[in-house]
Amino acid sequence: MLLGLAQVFVVAAASCALFGLALGALAVRIRDVFVISNAAFTLLLLFSGANLPAEAMPGWMSAVGSVLPLSHAITALDVM
Repeated sequence: MLLGLAQVFVVAAASCALFGLALGALAVRIRDVFVISNAAFTLLLLFSGANLPAEAMPGWMSAVGSVLPLSHAITALDVM
């Protein structure tokens, strides 16, 4: 179980790092890093299911959250 937990943490960290890399590439184009990073952080927390379970969200919010990397890590940790 501890090995599975470590694997989930590594995959979640890597996917969130790649999400940050994509945001960084977008920030080079827009030139306002702080607005993009704050908006992405807020959207990631709202839509991923970290604060509110996906079942309690409206359908469109859970659909958006299903493509975010953090939501899959939270689901995998719930199963364990």
